[in-house]
Amino acid sequence: MKTCKITYVRDYQNVRTLSRNMKNNIEALQKVASMLQPFVTSKDILIPIPSHTGRATYMLDVADILRQKTGCKIMNILRCEPHESICEMKKKKDFSWPNIFSGCNPKWIPDNAILLDNVLDTGSTYFAAQLALGKLMNILVISKTKCNEEKFKKNFKFLLEKLSINQ
Repeated sequence: MKTCKITYVRDYQNVRTLSRNMKNNIEALQKVASMLQPFVTSKDILIPIPSHTGRATYMLDVADILRQKTGCKIMNILRCEPHESICEMKKKKDFSWPNIFSGCNPKWIPDNAILLDNVLDTGSTYFAAQLALGKLMNILVISKTKCNEEKFKKNFKFLLEKLSINQ
């Protein structure tokens, strides 16, 4: 089966407050960037995943701090319609991830591009971003929850089918 590399710094319980506080808090953004910096090189290209506002906000801020520290590049190419937070949508069971983002032609995305997000749970936003960009990609996140592995695998299988990638 094809795989994607998922890199996370801490379990969610250890950074939950930091993850929530980084929205509009420069000190928290800098701390997050410092935590992620060991995993980013000058050769990397970061693609921040948009927030519910429809565009990359605080993750773009983190990417910019990482760019300043490491010399990496940023491709701010994912968009979506403004919506309720995905966390809230999932609580209401009102979330369908496949068509949430729009991206660009996958030929424009180098192999060293890495998706950047704050939390990985069931992989819904991660997989939706890959579907919009039309290719499998690695991801760097601050934290990973103790996600539902069965749902994660189901989402990944669906992504592979949509991208027509042999398992």
